[in-house]
Amino acid sequence: MRVSDSPRRPQPATARACIRIGSLALASIGIAGCVSGRPDVAVRDAVIPVPMTADSASVYLTIENSGGADDVLKGVSASSGQLAHLHETAIESDGRASMRAVGTVRIKAGETVRMEPGGLHVMLMNPGELADGDQLQLYLAFEKSGVKHVKATVTDDYDEVLGG
Repeated sequence: MRVSDSPRRPQPATARACIRIGSLALASIGIAGCVSGRPDVAVRDAVIPVPMTADSASVYLTIENSGGADDVLKGVSASSGQLAHLHETAIESDGRASMRAVGTVRIKAGETVRMEPGGLHVMLMNPGELADGDQLQLYLAFEKSGVKHVKATVTDDYDEVLGG
């Protein structure tokens, strides 16, 4: 048996087989990357401005999706059993502001949705008397991420409501 200094060249059939196997491996990595893209949703900065009446209260918060797939907020509920709805403030053609119910909110991959005054928000119906410092537990139901919990703090500091 003779030992050579040059590497042995693969036979043409072997080279084709190696190329096919390599191509399949790369394709499966690409497919796995697409399939494994999942949302990574976090909910934070939930605040409730001290409401003027016990009939309703707005909740403002931030939802961040740092994952690789979109998710959809399907609904919200509160620990104390109040009805909670997703709403959006809209400016009518006559300049008046009104609220409209929103069925769902899409949170795209890599994006952040801020619920803030004059836009999207959670509306609590009949929350009762709320004072500065009170807290309510909220449950946000997402299509793919399941239920996320966040504590919303009641505040009389409007800068805190605006995120400042």
